[in-house]
Formats: sequence, structure tokens, C-alpha cells
Amino acid sequence: MEEPFAIDLAGIPPAIQQVIANHLLSERPSRAPDYKSEVEATSEVIKALRETPGSVLTTLSYAVKRLTGADSAGVSLSGRDDGNRILLWQAAVGLFEKYLGSVVPHAESPCGTVLETDKIILMVDPAKAYKTAAQIDPPMREVLLVPFHVDGRVAGTVWLISQSAKTFDAEDARLATNISELAALAYQVLTRLGDMELLSRTVQLAADSHFMQRPLATSRLAS
Repeated sequence: MEEPFAIDLAGIPPAIQQVIANHLLSERPSRAPDYKSEVEATSEVIKALRETPGSVLTTLSYAVKRLTGADSAGVSLSGRDDGNRILLWQAAVGLFEKYLGSVVPHAESPCGTVLETDKIILMVDPAKAYKTAAQIDPPMREVLLVPFHVDGRVAGTVWLISQSAKTFDAEDARLATNISELAALAYQVLTRLGDMELLSRTVQLAADSHFMQRPLATSRLAS
């Protein structure tokens, strides 16, 4: 039987292959699900989408951070900046809140690898493979990333980061996967309502390239 977190490494650069550690999601002991907390968090996200849609991706990020015990969590959107493929950090909470609005080149971000493979990925010490990750202080110990889809296309990722003793397990992967479905719903609702304000002046969303709204901030990690 195929491993639930198996990933085909063919075509992934060797430097990135060395930091991918999906096998640990299956090998590590996994804590029991807390369905009550999960339902409460899901309700918070849906309430935000209904009442304060502009805050929903941040609410979602706080929810998954709390459920998993990650140091940081957020949502990155796939897009283009002056024709170049990028990732826009549209939501970021926890230690990574200071990087909110960053625009990171697709090839230099762990999120880019997730979008290329369209698979959930756990990375350990990603700074060994990515220039942008090497800029982070305190260093990123682990990052767990899940893609989400809009109209059959990968639109972005939900990500969790550990900069402490926290290690991610299969339960964290399950929670992040469920939350990513809410991210996809929020993305669709916000863009169709014209209610998403992009945190960049030049980014166009890959899954809805005609859509552009008012800027809120400029890049903080763009290279």
C-alpha cells in the first residue's frame, strides 16, 4: 500500500530533495484528534468569511496555528509579478507576522515546490535549500505546506512553521489539509465578491489573473 505522504522526487533539484522529510509524518507518533477544537476553529473561519471577509485568511491562519501548536502559520497565493512567478504571503501570524505581504520568487520558496508537485510536503531545515529561508531569524526548523485548489488549478498554500522544538506529525498534516479546503473556499468567495485586497501593488493572482484590487502594502522579502 502506498505511503499516505509519499512524494515523487523526480525532477526536484537535489538540494531541495535533501530537506524533504515526508517520511517523518508517517514515522512519528501522532497525537489523537481533538475534533471539538477543530469544529470550533472551523466555525470561527466560516463566521469570519460571513461577517468580516477581509480578515478570513488571517482568522484561518490563527486557527491552524492554534490547532497544531506551530510557531507561525499563513497563506501564500500563487501569482505573477511583472511576468515572473511569485508567492504572495497574503496572511501570516505568529513569529512570521512581520513578513506579511512579502513577495517571494516562486523558485526560491518552499511553497513553489509544493505548487510544482501539488503534494503536501514536510521540510526540515529548509534554509539548506532556499535563499529566502536562510534570511529568517530565528531559523526555520520545520515547515509543513499544503496546496489548495481553485477551479482545478493550484492557487496557493497553507503553511505551518516551527522555529522551536515543535515537530509536525500526521495529525498536523490532517488539520492543515482540512484548513486548506477552507482557504480555497475563502479565496473563491473573496475574489468573486471583489473583496480581496492584495498585499502587493503588482501581483496578479494565478488562479484569477484578471482580478486586481487595491494595494495595502509592498513586499518585505522580495529579492
